[in-house]
Amino acid sequence: MTNKKILFVEGDAETVKLLSIRLKSEQYDFIVKTDALQGMRCYFEDKPDLIIANARVPGGGALAIHKQIQERGDFTTPVIYLADSPDAAVRKEAEVMGAASFHTKPLDLEDLLSEVQRILTSPTEAARVVADRRTMRVLIVDDEEEHCEIIQGCLQEKDSAPWEIVWAHTVADARRELRAGRFDCILLDHNLPDGHGCDVLGQEEDRLLTIPVIGLSTSQEPEIAVAEFRGGCIDFLPKRDAFKGKVLRQRIVEALSKCNRRMIATVMEHRQRDRAWGESEDVMERTARMDALMGIWNRGAFDDYHAAVHDSARKAGSSYVIMLAEVDNFKKYNDAYGHLAGDDVLKAVAKAIKNAVRDDESVDFVARYGGEELVVLSEQVEPEVVFCMADRLKTSVWNLNILHERNEKYGRVTISVGVALLDVEHPESPVDILARADSALCEAKEQGGRNTYKLSQRPHAMEMTDA
Repeated sequence: MTNKKILFVEGDAETVKLLSIRLKSEQYDFIVKTDALQGMRCYFEDKPDLIIANARVPGGGALAIHKQIQERGDFTTPVIYLADSPDAAVRKEAEVMGAASFHTKPLDLEDLLSEVQRILTSPTEAARVVADRRTMRVLIVDDEEEHCEIIQGCLQEKDSAPWEIVWAHTVADARRELRAGRFDCILLDHNLPDGHGCDVLGQEEDRLLTIPVIGLSTSQEPEIAVAEFRGGCIDFLPKRDAFKGKVLRQRIVEALSKCNRRMIATVMEHRQRDRAWGESEDVMERTARMDALMGIWNRGAFDDYHAAVHDSARKAGSSYVIMLAEVDNFKKYNDAYGHLAGDDVLKAVAKAIKNAVRDDESVDFVARYGGEELVVLSEQVEPEVVFCMADRLKTSVWNLNILHERNEKYGRVTISVGVALLDVEHPESPVDILARADSALCEAKEQGGRNTYKLSQRPHAMEMTDA
């Protein structure tokens, strides 16, 4: 092996196959990913020496990957862009970002491999070329104009890399500049006419999460350095050192590297924590919105979903159905068989109802409404089939055949269902339709004798009797 690691981000299987064979034959250590997100995760975890990425893979392509690594202070990892077809705009973007090279399909593999070898065998030169094409943007926040001039001169003195320098003399000026554009580094004086450097850090915290800030001061008091570090500076320099070009440029490079390592460490820590928990952030969010006992969505998830569906239905002039179900005489069941047995009943009922609706959650959404109540929100339903849906819920629980001696008349676990259909002819809120479903449920229990379903009564709405 060459001990050089290449990250290859490409979605076309044939290209992956051909280039992988050639990379392997050259004994390169390479990793293949198929989209920009996977590519960025690999970059954080494996820190490749070179990235070869297609400009059009899902997630933003090579450009998105290149921007993200540079936003984290990495201007030295070379990126080779691949394009499926000639595209002047894409090529221009690649040049602006400082692409190591640009190749259009069909690929000349020998030419590409030659480019890879050149970059990896001369990493210092390649890194310099990449960095030189990218202007470093620095914000100097200092109330003394003379100091700003000295620092700017130090940065630009005998340095091949282009520096774009912006001055700000007050806290207000600094905040204005930070909102107007992005900077690669900030040199922040402690004493300002309208406050201190830590005021900038505190007020613009969100904008400074990924930008290294170096604190400056003429004072030699260690307390100032401590205060600035606590405020968010990644480094601190006495002014006398900031006025030395070589020292200042080196500290900026170190600050960029340190900020980049922090970002990588944070991402890796989060990923390790995710692996330890055995679930991604999406799964964790889903888990937080699920009912742990019944294994279905919880009330909070239902309320959010209901609000969105209701708003969409009102705008489109469409309808939807709410079915509110309750386990009959559930308290009596708990009293007779115990709460653990009651929990088992709730799990079984939830599973039965889930199995009775359509698999697609975008049309049939099942949630625990509270206690022994469940709710089903159904879209894309014709009014005439509402009868069948309600009956299917009732029958699915009946067929569980769970003994319930205190449920007089039936002797087994049953449910009652209240049904409400959004009335497109009459404006109403999500609370209104839920209230109608609840009223229908009460009617099913009190007048229907349980193990039944009722449709809420409303002008111009269908009337429904127990099947």
